Amino acid sequence: LQALALANDAVFLDLARRFGERLIAEAPAAEARLERGFLLALGRRPSARERAAAERYLAALEARFRADPAAAEAFAGAGADAVERARWTALARWLMNATPTASSLQTA
Repeated sequence: LQALALANDAVFLDLARRFGERLIAEAPAAEARLERGFLLALGRRPSARERAAAERYLAALEARFRADPAAAEAFAGAGADAVERARWTALARWLMNATPTASSLQTA
């Protein structure tokens, strides 16, 4: 229940947007962004299984947001390259929800 509340909270979404923008700014390539996201959120590199799952998720997000650019802008905010920002905002939210801190909040 806590994960659902965090995922839908406006403040949490704003944090995810900023985290996604940071990943885009700090790493030019998707592979480097993915690794940077894991390092920042979880303090470690992704396992091969996690990397594959994240890459599938990013591909699905790209297809979804390219098919509906208005949804990308609604999710990531208006501005240049909303599809790319939406992808990385969603991944950031996914990583933030996977952190030990968020997981411990679910049991508190």
